[in-house]
Amino acid sequence: MKILLFGHLAKELGWKEKKIDWKENITLKKIWDQEIKLEKKKIKPALNFEFCDWSQKVPRNSEIAFLPPMSGG
Repeated sequence: MKILLFGHLAKELGWKEKKIDWKENITLKKIWDQEIKLEKKKIKPALNFEFCDWSQKVPRNSEIAFLPPMSGG
């Protein structure tokens, strides 16, 4: 599986992309808690290019993205 970070998340953690091993029944919340370990206030999770809920189970070979709030101009 691949995790993608954007904005201040990537800057704060020092990486934009990371590969992790898939685990059966793993959710986006569990991945966040194990790999990111930051407060997830206002962060939007996405699974395979679609926004979803934190409780979403992650299928094998997925791409996960964690997106902070964006501001336009």
